[in-house]
Amino acid sequence: MPTPWGNYSFFDRSQSDYNLRRRIRTGADGRYSVRSIMPSGYGCPPDGPTQKLLNQLGRHGNRPAHIHFFVSAPGHKHLTSQINLNGDKYLWDDFAFATRDGLIADPVKITGSGTDSAA
Repeated sequence: MPTPWGNYSFFDRSQSDYNLRRRIRTGADGRYSVRSIMPSGYGCPPDGPTQKLLNQLGRHGNRPAHIHFFVSAPGHKHLTSQINLNGDKYLWDDFAFATRDGLIADPVKITGSGTDSAA
């Protein structure tokens, strides 16, 4: 997950490795829950090659707020996916075309724990 200003630790060396990334184990029934800060959407680096190409195509380089999932289990193929967060202005205008019905979550704000977070 990127920071609230849209940077992943891989691209932002001021962050520790794997900042805001976690390993989650499911229960025996396969259920899980996630509690997180609310990520923000982000754009391509404005002077990077991807944005330069998108500019030539007349397109923006913005991604909606989302959370990536890398799912693995012994004896199964790995799955990489993401859940986009409802309410982001780029939800249906993702330059990467990654929004899918069924992969949109309605975050629930949790308060009273010292800091606000989303689940």
